[in-house]
Amino acid sequence: MRDITGRAVLEERLSALAMTDALTGLWNRRAFDQALRREWKRTSRKESDLSLLLLDLDHFKPLNDQYGHPLGDECLAAVASTISDKVRATDVVCRWGGDEVAIILLATDQAGALRAAEKIRSAVEALRFRVKKDSGEWVSVTASIGLATAQAEPEGTITTPYDLLQTADKALYQAKHEGHNRVVGAPPLALGK
Repeated sequence: MRDITGRAVLEERLSALAMTDALTGLWNRRAFDQALRREWKRTSRKESDLSLLLLDLDHFKPLNDQYGHPLGDECLAAVASTISDKVRATDVVCRWGGDEVAIILLATDQAGALRAAEKIRSAVEALRFRVKKDSGEWVSVTASIGLATAQAEPEGTITTPYDLLQTADKALYQAKHEGHNRVVGAPPLALGK
């Protein structure tokens, strides 16, 4: 009995490690893909709304190159923690890529998603990082956020979570093109069954 329980605990830990980003503690891309598909189906079934935020840190590569990877890592970990503190426990926060984070806002319409995105953007902008332990020099980061919302409708034409992801990604690029440190929301999508 003890061996079976120990093995089950070990398997659970390994599964969690496979779905978690080691640096930030957020879910990783694999976990994001699974969560998005699951929540997409749930939204369609419950005829609800589902919003997706894609966040990208502005000018992160030059910061990382100028001040070094330890500061970049500290920045990524702090941003991840800040985002996690600003969303509901039911929302899903994942490290999407290098300095990108994806946030799935469950049962959230576009207005609610815009409020959440602005709260996150503002909190990231308020972060400050000491360049060196004994230095008086501080740096900050900002974030651009693209937002997409799918509303379940009987006659909806959007049928895959990829459409939501692609729409949020286009909104993110628009935010960066318009000058960074901003939220851009795409027009809502009609999610069909």
